[in-house]
Amino acid sequence: MNILINIVLLVVVYSGILQGSFVYDIAKRHNSVKSLGMANAYTAFAEGEAATLINPAGLAYPGASYSFQYLDYDKLDYQRYYAHYYYNNPIGFSSVTKEDYNGNKLTMNTVGLGVFGNNGISWGLNYKSIHGISDDVSVKGWASDLGILVRLYPGLNVGFLVQDIYSKHLDLNTTFKGAFAGFLNDNLIAWSLELTYDNDTKQSVSTGFGTEFLLSDSLVLRSGIKNSALFSGASLQLPFVNLEFGIKNDLQDTRGNYYSTSIKFGRGADLKTFRKRYALFKRSAYAEMAIGGNVQGGKSELSLLGGYKIGSNDLLQLIHHANQDESCRGYILRVGNFRSSLTNLGLVQEIRDQLLQSKQYGKKIIVYLEGSVGLPEYYLASLADVIIMPPLGTISQFGLDLEVRKASDFLEKLGINTTVFRSGKHKASTDLFSESLSELDRDHLNHLIADLFQDVKDQIKESRSTKEGALDTISDGSMLTAKQAKDLGLVDRLAYWPEVYSIVDDYDHRLEKLNLIDFMVVQQPSVFNFFDRIAVIEIDGSIISGQNSSNFIFGGMSTGADEFDNIVDEVSKDSSFKGVILRVNSPGGSVLASDRIYTAVERLKESGKVVYSSMGAIATSGGYYVAANSDKIYANGSCITGSIGVVSSFRSFNKLGNELGITQDILKTGEFMGMYSSLNRLTESEKSLINNFQDNFYQEFVYKVKLNRNLTDDEVYTVSQGQLFTGKQAKQLKIIDDVGGFYDVVDDLASELRLDNPQVVFMRSSNSFKFPLSNINIKSKVYHTISSFIPMMKSSYFQNDHLRFDFK
Repeated sequence: MNILINIVLLVVVYSGILQGSFVYDIAKRHNSVKSLGMANAYTAFAEGEAATLINPAGLAYPGASYSFQYLDYDKLDYQRYYAHYYYNNPIGFSSVTKEDYNGNKLTMNTVGLGVFGNNGISWGLNYKSIHGISDDVSVKGWASDLGILVRLYPGLNVGFLVQDIYSKHLDLNTTFKGAFAGFLNDNLIAWSLELTYDNDTKQSVSTGFGTEFLLSDSLVLRSGIKNSALFSGASLQLPFVNLEFGIKNDLQDTRGNYYSTSIKFGRGADLKTFRKRYALFKRSAYAEMAIGGNVQGGKSELSLLGGYKIGSNDLLQLIHHANQDESCRGYILRVGNFRSSLTNLGLVQEIRDQLLQSKQYGKKIIVYLEGSVGLPEYYLASLADVIIMPPLGTISQFGLDLEVRKASDFLEKLGINTTVFRSGKHKASTDLFSESLSELDRDHLNHLIADLFQDVKDQIKESRSTKEGALDTISDGSMLTAKQAKDLGLVDRLAYWPEVYSIVDDYDHRLEKLNLIDFMVVQQPSVFNFFDRIAVIEIDGSIISGQNSSNFIFGGMSTGADEFDNIVDEVSKDSSFKGVILRVNSPGGSVLASDRIYTAVERLKESGKVVYSSMGAIATSGGYYVAANSDKIYANGSCITGSIGVVSSFRSFNKLGNELGITQDILKTGEFMGMYSSLNRLTESEKSLINNFQDNFYQEFVYKVKLNRNLTDDEVYTVSQGQLFTGKQAKQLKIIDDVGGFYDVVDDLASELRLDNPQVVFMRSSNSFKFPLSNINIKSKVYHTISSFIPMMKSSYFQNDHLRFDFK
């Protein structure tokens, strides 16, 4: 009897060990094709979709991908062993199935979350649900792992994984992994050393070592060693897919090699830039950027002829992050020529003011002026600690000129008559088809540019010590050689660009020079401020109905009222957004579209959001109209705003048609039917009708300015004659609340909402191509692409009438 009892106990214990071992095997001994190529020494890498299991802290790193992996391709150990991995940071999913040759089959479904730490430390948790059959016993339970990634230096990681820190209905011991990973030669070579503590049937510690070589952007090789096994692998990036394989060659296993392979969609973790600056301890470096004609107001944009232009909204973010990075010792600016425009001073001032903030953090600014420079370029450079100029460089055109061109007489000679209707005596004074400038218009515009120029000179004098009268010497627009500029104290050194780094080394010996974007670490929402967010809604370019659009050939953006409505609906319903900033860089646009955006802003306020407006380089007419409904309006001092009024125009081809022998007969049911015909020349009564009708829109505009700005009748009509104002003038006239840049608005709104460290979120639409459900968006995108090739598609030829009223 004792023998029988002992046999039964032995069978029970042995089967328990087998069941526990297979559950143990799927819960702890998992890998990916990539990690296999590095001897599974991957805890301190934890990059990509397999981080869900290998180390969930890696899910905090930027990227997204899906892969299907055969992890025992030749069925050496398992009859079936495959996995699905997907991640879109900070969340990952995986499903792993293992089936051996003894009838054991288990599936483990896992969801993981990675949390990004701004100090170089990230952590993550996963939830593993295991179910299936092990030794003819049904298994169903769950467990959880805790992962930590510490990026000590840009070239050194430390990773920890505590496996099965808690489990339910599964007999699993807690095990540990620790690893180091290093990155050399600008991340071209990487290595990893990993120690694993195992306590399945006995306690043991094993060591694995792996390497990775980036041969090109599309080919990566891997190798590793662990105990008696050698490992190797590779990744091949093709245009739409990534192919990977891994091999294990155990010298003590006579059965042959162990193979794994996978197919992956998506680029996965994109860490080349991320690795440079995201760390607990970083080397000090200078942030370098080239700036000039490659910068525009608002969002960044890519066009065929214009190339890539970084938007001021994105550039200000980059500078803001670099200012707060203690490892950024300063800036090296290579300043080229800005495009000639009155609004460029507002653009330059925004960038300049953000750079001035760096002085509070003790950062140094060194500027290299490229070739011939004028007022905008020198205005930006004047804040620098050191200004360098080529020996044959020139300072010229140091001032402002506003060229107003008129083409109405030219069109009249071609037989085309243009009638411009304007509400506001200064409205459309600079329009190409309006009448010549009146003396009143000239006085107003002269006053505008004189004030703007004087303000810029005052700021230059405050930032730069020059010889007495140096600025006056060049304020007439004459030319000054680089040597003369140095003698007057306008520049400090004469040298060409290749010599700049050695000059910088004179001040901070051999500090690294990095691109400005390297200081911008992609940050994930913090658990502490996720519900304290500020939304930024951008209004760029002309205001139109429909969706946002851009010109693929020449560049240029428009803000669509439909798309703005959609964003407002999203923000209004999201309780995590406490406030909203309207970021305006727009000259205005359609009356109807502008009023729709104005009404949408009202919905934001009714939903309980506090709405502030931040005006960029320009916010005129409809651009001011949409901002007027904000709780507060801010603009930088050189911003061009105002232009409160309405304008419309009608073009008649009557004379041209007569000369070409084109006639028409109009059959109509009323006196004013057919007056929009392109061959009709407007009568005085028709002009009067249009003027009176347009006055309705004008009075609505004036009323809303008066209502929102709390002005008297005299005050509102004084500022509502279509005049242009600088930001400083606008504050004096009470049509804005304060002068300040974008991050001044962020700080003031956060203070108003009592938020200590709010997350600022730019609400930008994703790509319109959304297969397979959003065919409307696809058609819209195709239309905008075609219309950018064929400008006529956006012209009046495809509209029902030939008269449009604009706040522009």
